[in-house]
Amino acid sequence: PHLRRADARLPGWALVGAGALILVGLATAARSDGEHARWWWHGVWLTLGAGLLLLSWIRGRGERAEVAGAPLAYGPAGRLAAGGVFTYHALAVLLSQAPPWASFPRRDTVRALVEPWLELTFTRQRWGMYSPNPPRQNQALQTVIIDADGVEHDLATELERPEHLTRPYLWHDRARKLEEVMMEYRRWIARWHARYLCRRWALDHHGAPPQRVLLRVRTAPYPPRAPVDPVAFFWERAEVTATLEIRCEREPFATLDAEVRARHGFEARPLATVTRDRDARPERWAERRQQLDPLQPLWPGLALLLVGALALWARGERRRV
Repeated sequence: PHLRRADARLPGWALVGAGALILVGLATAARSDGEHARWWWHGVWLTLGAGLLLLSWIRGRGERAEVAGAPLAYGPAGRLAAGGVFTYHALAVLLSQAPPWASFPRRDTVRALVEPWLELTFTRQRWGMYSPNPPRQNQALQTVIIDADGVEHDLATELERPEHLTRPYLWHDRARKLEEVMMEYRRWIARWHARYLCRRWALDHHGAPPQRVLLRVRTAPYPPRAPVDPVAFFWERAEVTATLEIRCEREPFATLDAEVRARHGFEARPLATVTRDRDARPERWAERRQQLDPLQPLWPGLALLLVGALALWARGERRRV
């Protein structure tokens, strides 16, 4: 009770002005393209953070009166940092889920501004909010491997199979999550998954790669509200759609490297069968370097300086009594 209670608050006009500045920066960034959009978006937030930090510091230095009741948590520096992160993250999530309406033509530009933050914090969202077309069907991935002798092997990867419906799970299985996303909004993963299956099969069968890997999707409508067995309902009405088929010995990254074959004692194969990704061409690297923004590292650096100033302020507040 004898310690100083740092309950200094930002005035209402500062909070209203901060909200207005964010909206102006967002609107200006949405009308801009590429580097200019990032300049406006990051510049507004960094300017706003520095301004509120300075204002809070000035008001906090003059706050020495006793405060009745329970004090606010974290001190003024901690509250400013927590409020800023919460506001930025909430706005980033909201903008990332904005609907593709005709009245919002700059949706992709705005989403590109917040994607790095969601990727950094591992908080990508997929709510499908505002959507007039919610999911109406169940999907399951079927994996079939045709070995070197032409025999088909069904790996039974459908999640509706009884062996996959045991409850409860004692740990999270990322493999099932991977199979779900490659059927929907990350279909590009399917080819890499099929390449992995080629290599995995070769490792488990004395280095002999399979001929082909087939990925199919079983689709069935949602069961009705009537009391029916949902698993039986799925298998009775499931339709199969071919998604991807690759030939392992012709597909990049689908065969075992010579080093891996030697490590496991497998028979060596001609180097011609060990292919590489045709898209990884060195001549494209220079083109990618030219597309990079040279000022891109500036924004994280300025943000770290702002965080450092907040940390120094918070440290000084803890020493004041």
